Amino acid sequence: MKQLSRYFAFALLLLPLWSNSQGLPSLTGAGRQHDIETWLERNKLRSFNENDDTLGDRFLYEEWKTGSVETTDSLKVDKIELKYDLLFDALIGKIRGSMTTLRKENIRNFTVIDNGKKLHFQTVYHNDRMLFLQIIYTGTSINLYKQHSVRLEEKDAGNQAYGSGVAYDKYVYKEEFFIERGESGLTSINNSKGAILKLLADKKEEIKDYIKRESLNVKEEQDLGLVLKYYESIKN
Repeated sequence: MKQLSRYFAFALLLLPLWSNSQGLPSLTGAGRQHDIETWLERNKLRSFNENDDTLGDRFLYEEWKTGSVETTDSLKVDKIELKYDLLFDALIGKIRGSMTTLRKENIRNFTVIDNGKKLHFQTVYHNDRMLFLQIIYTGTSINLYKQHSVRLEEKDAGNQAYGSGVAYDKYVYKEEFFIERGESGLTSINNSKGAILKLLADKKEEIKDYIKRESLNVKEEQDLGLVLKYYESIKN
């Protein structure tokens, strides 16, 4: 497999000390700006090269989006430009014109704003891995998350005489939904109607009637969230 450095060049880079706090307002109270500066300095962010001629979308959004990041130290960096790299499950920030990769282990959650719509992501452990998962629904006993990812499909000359093969490298998008119930951890789910009815089997008939009555499509994440919300309202 080709070296991924061809697509994602990292070089260790020390972030300069932020003596000027403009553009990084603290939302945690007076006197905490120094803490945000210290956190940014301590993370020693890495430089990022976005040059890439591969087909398909590698990022959640190709353009930079304004957002916010909350750290594991409960500090919040607001109004920062962000890109979410789906290939490496990495969050890229633009700070003073430099593109840098934020350390995942020090991020509690982040938000990306797209045309007024806020997408919230949380750092979650699953199968001994740390993942960024989008929060779709948060309930009293059930949480619903979505994982965005891409895989790199490399070009393959194949048999050109018969027109086979893949002419270009490309990114192939994939999404996966997870349910979290109580202390059982994350469970990957199929968001088909049959699978959801099986998942909520104790209220199967009520859920089936609700989906039909409200003309819901559980393939749509917001409709699936509504189904889970309704289930929680009737399960006790």
